[in-house]
Amino acid sequence: MNQTQNQINKVALSQYRKALKRHLRSLITIKGLSTSDIVNKLSEKGVVLDERNLRGKISRGVIPGDLLFLIFEILGAGPNIMNEIILTAKGS
Repeated sequence: MNQTQNQINKVALSQYRKALKRHLRSLITIKGLSTSDIVNKLSEKGVVLDERNLRGKISRGVIPGDLLFLIFEILGAGPNIMNEIILTAKGS
């Protein structure tokens, strides 16, 4: 992939990154958890990340799919969370 296509992809995906960040931060706040709490819960499940690394992933809205699903599980996200994120992205 060339540099131009990379930039086009970033623009096309930006609304989804923004929606993901918004929903993830909202869920974390609603659950009354901190990034440190999530890191500890991830560690209990055998996934070791440092807090700074997780904060960076969340703030960029770039989280590997498997990690994202585990975080949703930890947060007790409902079964419609992906649909909500997509709807938000399309409305952005």
